[in-house]
Amino acid sequence: MIDPRYTKKLYHVFDKENQRQIRVPIFQRAYAWKKDNWESFLKDLLEEYNLFMGVLIGVREGDTSYPIFTVIDGQQRLTTISLFILALYKRIFEICNEKSDEEFIELKNDIKKRLTINKNNEKIPRLVLSEQNKNRVDYNYLINEILGLEHNNSKPTNFGNRKLSYAYNFFYDFCKREINTLEDAKDFYKKLKNLTFVELEEDNFSNAFKLFEVLNNRGFPLSAMDIVRNSLFKELHIRGEDLEKYNIRFNKIMDNLLDAVFQTRFLRQFYMAFKNDEKIKVEKVSKATASKIIKIYEELSKRDPLFLFREFEEKSQIYNEFINFNGGTNFSKFYENLMNLGIAPAYTLLLYCRSKSIFNELNYKNLLLLLRNFFIRRNILDIPPTRELDDLFMKIVEDVDKSKNSLDEQGILNLIREKLFSRSELTDDDLFKQKLAGDIYQINSDMARYLLCLVEEHLRSKDSRINLWEKNKSNKYIFTIEHILPQEGLGKNNEWIKEIGAKDEEEAREIRDKFCHKLGNLTLTTSNSNLSDLSFEKKKNRTDRKGKPVGYNNGFKINEYIMQQERWGIKQIKERTEFLINKILDIMKLE
Repeated sequence: MIDPRYTKKLYHVFDKENQRQIRVPIFQRAYAWKKDNWESFLKDLLEEYNLFMGVLIGVREGDTSYPIFTVIDGQQRLTTISLFILALYKRIFEICNEKSDEEFIELKNDIKKRLTINKNNEKIPRLVLSEQNKNRVDYNYLINEILGLEHNNSKPTNFGNRKLSYAYNFFYDFCKREINTLEDAKDFYKKLKNLTFVELEEDNFSNAFKLFEVLNNRGFPLSAMDIVRNSLFKELHIRGEDLEKYNIRFNKIMDNLLDAVFQTRFLRQFYMAFKNDEKIKVEKVSKATASKIIKIYEELSKRDPLFLFREFEEKSQIYNEFINFNGGTNFSKFYENLMNLGIAPAYTLLLYCRSKSIFNELNYKNLLLLLRNFFIRRNILDIPPTRELDDLFMKIVEDVDKSKNSLDEQGILNLIREKLFSRSELTDDDLFKQKLAGDIYQINSDMARYLLCLVEEHLRSKDSRINLWEKNKSNKYIFTIEHILPQEGLGKNNEWIKEIGAKDEEEAREIRDKFCHKLGNLTLTTSNSNLSDLSFEKKKNRTDRKGKPVGYNNGFKINEYIMQQERWGIKQIKERTEFLINKILDIMKLE
């Protein structure tokens, strides 16, 4: 159990009675959380009260009047939460018509006092970010603009194309959708204030770094599966079963599920897939959230440990198909492709369908293609949001379970399609194209890579296809995203100013920031670091020391248009973006 002396709620970390400033040191990396991190945080926050947010490690600096907590571990979380609170603050002003309302004033002032401190009779941000990637400039602009602090506050150049802006807009969009009354705002702010941390503070950087290393290298907490295993074996022991024999069998279950992440996900999805079975249903538990997993399996272990054990053996073997691509099943390549797309929430449906033999091989393949098309669209549109996906697939399983005896396989596929694409935005091609034409790399770099791979694989003949998802010994992709027009720099001798037709360096930077993250400016290479900000001509024809092509001459189909161009600018980026978007839509229709 965590020592309560070190446990702090967010309202203590951002203590309005304390003028403590929280600083991110200059040597820390820039804000790096992406959409999947924001979605995961939001999903956990909605499911759990007093959500545990991990350990904050820092160095105690400053003095008693103005103490400083210099963050060694925790800046990503604290920055994200601060941006969320700013989005909430803005939403409060939009929904409250009566600005003299006492509850409105109290809530507004509480937020302001937690996000700022008073120093020399001036309100300044409590959280001070590093200057990496304009983090400090961008955050100061946001907090000054939204809280109305009296500082010179001009909008930073290209603010809208950087990570903090995207993060803030993500949470503001959520607030706009979900918070419609002052009571909504108060309830959500209370959840945020009750986020729980363990805060560890050292007197110097040396000790803080040692503490960080110890916690990261030696922490071996029990996983959910470890706890469930203990509950299950306790009941087997009570019934006089041979534990050695069961231990061997349970190890095979663990092997099927690969690691702690998949094990925990399996525990959640097993319950959500089969909770309609009276032998598995637990009263008053409709969903296997992280906090309810232990309760569910403690009860099921007591109820019938032998039944639960057999279910784990059978279902974990099926689940293994989804996550282990070395088994050589008919669908291994499909599963690998789908995992790269991030379809894990759909494993609930797949586990149910495979276990109940709902489809023959052909229709099961059609189901996988249907799921692929759905997740491509939802990952680009962010509709439905991640937090709703578990509920969506649970509901689809319930509907299929009720209909499996009255509908044929095509009827069940149609039912699933109808449920997946029930939101009109998901079938709106114009909206889909609009999102694909945006700054896709900046918003969702994983999807940018997935789509490039999707098009490349489709353009190649079956005999010439290669594994675009292969990783090296460092577990990094061999084929990585390359920005044709560089995302940083304009060339050793500023060659790109002329290349893109800009009149000077300032205009070139504006064009670069506006167009470099478009889909049409992205490709795949094995030598991203070697191409960097080289001139377009050098990037096209780059070879390694052995004369092997490593530039856009690498034989990739998605590079053929690039190789045909004599220069690279706005016109070429727009044309190639349109080509790739149309190809993506064609693939989704054809298959």
